[in-house]
Amino acid sequence: MLLPVEALRRFAADPTCRTEKALLAGGRSMSALEIQRHYCRFVGAHLHSPTMPDWADEVYARWCSLLERLENAPESVAPTLDAPMKLAVFKNHAKRRSFDWRQINDWNMAVEPLVQVLARAGRGPEHLTADLIRDRHGPLAGEVEGLKWLLDMKGLSWERVGAFLDLRAELQEIDTRWSQLGPKGIFGRIEATCPAALDHTVPGVDHIEDAMVLPPADTRAAVRGAHVKELANKEQGNFVCSWEHIVDREQHRVLNMADDPFSTAARWETAAEGDEWDELLELGMADAMARRQYEQLRRLQGSRRRHAEAGDMLRLPF
Repeated sequence: MLLPVEALRRFAADPTCRTEKALLAGGRSMSALEIQRHYCRFVGAHLHSPTMPDWADEVYARWCSLLERLENAPESVAPTLDAPMKLAVFKNHAKRRSFDWRQINDWNMAVEPLVQVLARAGRGPEHLTADLIRDRHGPLAGEVEGLKWLLDMKGLSWERVGAFLDLRAELQEIDTRWSQLGPKGIFGRIEATCPAALDHTVPGVDHIEDAMVLPPADTRAAVRGAHVKELANKEQGNFVCSWEHIVDREQHRVLNMADDPFSTAARWETAAEGDEWDELLELGMADAMARRQYEQLRRLQGSRRRHAEAGDMLRLPF
């Protein structure tokens, strides 16, 4: 069974929402689209429950429609769903940089082995430059020569690798800034300047701002939020949080909320050594990996800013 974070990473790399599948606890495998259909049917069965808001019917109808379109006409959901919307921005930006989107994966296949060579030498991906790749006496010369067959087969040339590395850094920056809060957030910019291009809201849905800070009192979200707020104020400690657990890595204990999503209380339990504890610690490893990737991206952006002619790190047409 995949950890939820790993499953989400696989789903995020599958724009069709149908190819990648997660192995569930019961032994079945389901795609992102199949999981969405499961939850959609569940909501439909409880649509007329007294706890449902007035706008539930319209949201449910749009949900059903989106799943049908996502399966049969995926390009039609770009104005509505976040991931297809971001993919459209990626493709448009690559086109503006004179790159065929279908070749981006080919370029990544050529560049990743060079990143791995640098990693083994203790150097991060931000050290990969066009000059280093084209240096016939440099540390990458052997690997570059060995990759010549791949470039020939894909119709690529190392002469354009500098432009690709710039594009790749820009795409990483778009990904980082997509949901950023404030004026630099790309989605917020699109929403503010091109509202007619989007179709992502349902009239009548309200109290969104309240929901951001007031989780439902009859679910574990309230328990989780209260403990996270308390622990965030501590000067010391090493904690990792997921939907179902808060792990205290220093005191070897865990706040277990996995058994009941509607629980309104939870208590700390001493964690026993073994497979379960190792799985919980993987949450911390994934979190640390994300921080390392973010720091690498910041260094890469800083390097690009120092060498850029313009003051802005990346100019986008929104």
